Amino acid sequence: QRQSLEKISALQKRLIGKNIPILLESHRLLLKEGDLAKICRKETKVRYFILMNDLLLYGNEITAPSGTLYNIHRVISLFPSVKIADVPDKNSKTTLHFPQKHHQNKTPSLCSFALLLFLFFVMLLLSLLIRNH
Repeated sequence: QRQSLEKISALQKRLIGKNIPILLESHRLLLKEGDLAKICRKETKVRYFILMNDLLLYGNEITAPSGTLYNIHRVISLFPSVKIADVPDKNSKTTLHFPQKHHQNKTPSLCSFALLLFLFFVMLLLSLLIRNH
């Protein structure tokens, strides 16, 4: 647990941007961090994701003289804003619902973001399975 606190503290120092939350909270755990491809309108962009037990942060990597920094684009509280619900349709699939931020001149892309979050959780589960074997 001490290593985890040290890792979270080191990670906190590398985060830049607006409204960066305090990561060192007694209830907060770092579950996974790493690069993922975010599907955008015109191209696919590599973003750095940080998954905590109650937060998801993503941004881009910046190389600075002092080392690697992460410019955080968005912080998403996973509770209570993310809900998993059964949506009645012909396939009866489970869907993730996220609150939307409406930006001027931008149309929110819920589908691509939900897929990205789903893939991140799949990556997390695979890493846990590999570690346990």
